[in-house]
Amino acid sequence: MRRLAILALLAFAACSNGIPVVPAGFRGSVSVVPFMGRIPGSPDLGLVPLLAVASFRGDEIRLVNPASDVPIAGPNPAWALAIPTLARPSFLGSASLHDGQADLLVVAGAEPRIQVVGTWLDGTNGYGVVATLDLADVVGPGAQILSLAVAAVPSGAPVGSPPIAPATPGKAWVVLGATDPADTASGQLVVLEMARQPDGSIALSAPVAVMALGFTPIAVAAAPDNVHLYLASVDVIRDSTGRNVLGIAEIDASGGLPGPWPVRGFDARGAPTYTVAAAFVGERIRQNFYTFSEPALRVYAALDTSGCGPERSIACGFATFDPALGGLATDPAPPGPPGSTVPTQTYRTPLLVGSLPIAMGIALPATVPASEGPGQAFGSQVCYSPATPGISLPLCPGVTEEATTPPFNANGVGQPFMLLAPTTGQLWTSVTALATAIDGLAYVQDLGRFGPVNSVSMFNSDTSGTGTANAAPVGPAGPLENSAFFGFPPGTAALGLWQDQKTVPSVVYLPADLPAAVTVWPGFTRDDRWLVSYQGLLPGLQARRAVVGLSADGSLYMAIQDAAVPSPDGVLPAASYWVPGAYVSRPELGVHTVERDGSPGDLGLFLLDVDPCPSTRPNWIPAGATTPVFDPTKPPEAHEAVVLSFLGEDPVLYPGGALRLAPASDAAMAAEYQCLVSWFQQPGHADKVLTAFANTPTTNDYIRGGWVRAGSFLLVGQAAGYAGRPQLDVQYDLAWAEEDGLSGEALLLARKARRFYYPSAYPARGYSGFPGMTDPMQPGPAVGLRLGRYCPAGVVTDCDPLTSPPARDAGVTFTTRSGVFPMSRHPSGTAGGNWVTSFDKSIIPGQEYRGRVFYSTFVGDLLMMIPPGLDAGQTVSIR
Repeated sequence: MRRLAILALLAFAACSNGIPVVPAGFRGSVSVVPFMGRIPGSPDLGLVPLLAVASFRGDEIRLVNPASDVPIAGPNPAWALAIPTLARPSFLGSASLHDGQADLLVVAGAEPRIQVVGTWLDGTNGYGVVATLDLADVVGPGAQILSLAVAAVPSGAPVGSPPIAPATPGKAWVVLGATDPADTASGQLVVLEMARQPDGSIALSAPVAVMALGFTPIAVAAAPDNVHLYLASVDVIRDSTGRNVLGIAEIDASGGLPGPWPVRGFDARGAPTYTVAAAFVGERIRQNFYTFSEPALRVYAALDTSGCGPERSIACGFATFDPALGGLATDPAPPGPPGSTVPTQTYRTPLLVGSLPIAMGIALPATVPASEGPGQAFGSQVCYSPATPGISLPLCPGVTEEATTPPFNANGVGQPFMLLAPTTGQLWTSVTALATAIDGLAYVQDLGRFGPVNSVSMFNSDTSGTGTANAAPVGPAGPLENSAFFGFPPGTAALGLWQDQKTVPSVVYLPADLPAAVTVWPGFTRDDRWLVSYQGLLPGLQARRAVVGLSADGSLYMAIQDAAVPSPDGVLPAASYWVPGAYVSRPELGVHTVERDGSPGDLGLFLLDVDPCPSTRPNWIPAGATTPVFDPTKPPEAHEAVVLSFLGEDPVLYPGGALRLAPASDAAMAAEYQCLVSWFQQPGHADKVLTAFANTPTTNDYIRGGWVRAGSFLLVGQAAGYAGRPQLDVQYDLAWAEEDGLSGEALLLARKARRFYYPSAYPARGYSGFPGMTDPMQPGPAVGLRLGRYCPAGVVTDCDPLTSPPARDAGVTFTTRSGVFPMSRHPSGTAGGNWVTSFDKSIIPGQEYRGRVFYSTFVGDLLMMIPPGLDAGQTVSIR
């Protein structure tokens, strides 16, 4: 009762003593931790919860009262209290010693020293740093501290469910990751055992232990089982069994000091890591989103971009590791609908973060319920379900997303839950995280449901949910409905999409009908603008600076490259100094050749600066007419040839490789091709190339360069880029497939279509927009469609919808919505949260409705308080 009274007094004093709120005055706030300690100058308050904030530029710690989120005033009440520290403090660590007395609080920077802050002092007999421990002789010359954590000292084997080792009262380990930046193999773990002294102080109680790692421990986290430590590293981790992995390392500390402490490496599909956090998490089961399994240990680590991304074996974000498996956690998704060809993954998709992650903190449910019930205004931020005798926490409310409002977690494993507050309504979960990123946002992660909280409805909204919009057919001269002449040659057809959900499937082309003909899938479909067309331009290969030359076998080649010297006459030596503009055989460009992919092969087009064989083919249609004519004042048609094969990268002739060309079937184009071959075969021309640079454009000049068109149908996304080759009247799905057996273009397309999100909340049934779906967690295609053709009335003559070939550039364009808008919080005027911790405000009388909150330091001398269970207006910026 006395402690509660003191906490209430502390909260009251902060807002009623008549003293203006003092500015925090952070100078480079880089880390924050909560601790129980005494306030300087307030001996009567005893132990109270406080926040310590390290200021990198100020070489100091400042204290914040979490009951009011205002700084603790110094001797001069107009200024915040500043505790001087070692130079450039970067790391803070705190923990209870499980003996009911003041917590341990330590601070460190890069230099091999740590300092102990006298949390047990109240200012009447000193306050501040009470000990500086120099570790230079322990870690060796040149070593720097890179990470810090405080862990309990286990006194026995883990017991219970989940298994937790009993903590030794009065002791804690300070664990430091250190290395010599000039020698990455010099990584080591330094462990200092701190113990309570008879006078209430805390001091080093055993020789410092050092464990050689052989890799750089960038981050360290203590597991809640009181036995394991987890390390993030960008280096190859060689563990105690001799395995070499890129990922995280698990340290088994059950043997106590001085060890040994075995190391186990967890592979992250070849991706290094740089942050790490661990927690016991009850995860939702497959049947629905509101039933949870027994809490189990999970470890989360941010993946380094050197090993993750759309072109790698794993996407970027926070990977989830399951220590019971010794690696990445399993994919929680059920198999796809009957007939689906998209498998579940062999690993769990990383937690989605909007940009490059910086830091993560984890919050468990609050300890103390509010007087009002869960789900009510100012209601409890903690509940328990299912109803269990002997549990005093309130029962969780029903599931509002379901028409029948079933009891939350009624058939799951009993555990406490915490509230989240997306704009779609209240959502209860087991464990929450906050992940900051370089875009300045802090993303709220629902760890119980494998990803960020969604701020929009994926299934119940026609404007924000996963879906298709803004669909329209297009022709050679643009959208059909917006062009007076569409450029359809006689005898050609336009393209639409088959609507297979109709009683009698048919090709639809009206903007109102097209969206329903595109298959999208929650968690796989991203925000993008798509174009599926006939002989469309390959992305990245449009109007590129290029050269045309003669290959050794007498065929033409086109290389996408630039010259280091000007070419005013349009001719250069073949052995000029070249700068590659594209490595043409790379699968991301999607070029198809006859030799590798079969007929028809893609088409190489080029407009030369000086053309010895100008095109005389029709290139213009007079206004109001329908017959193309040639007009020398209009841009000419480009030369065109079939891409026969790739020519390997040649450091002299074409460092990015080249496209070996063959004559087109069109007689005029074939004649132009032969004309160019003949020019190169003339005396003095064999070692030359013709440029397509447009170095000296005139006022009436036109664009020159090289292009590559698909030989047949092509799907392209503005964000996705090259997305494959549909076929007429055949279902095409841009869909994920098991990557381990794929290579080249197949691997590229699979990675573009892999899962990026697990739906967090949804109705039980009624997935009308997703044919065949029985569970929103099922895998499916990112985009699916079936091309069909039709004859646009009044646009083209001699068209047969069954036999006429499509006109070049005829197609369909449409927009897809992911239906994912991650819940985030952010301050104004700053960027990049660089540290995250959590604090249970429910222990402060009057603050129970806030529950467990996050505190994050941000670039810009700011500390932000973020309550995940309250709306964005309840965040607090402390400066």
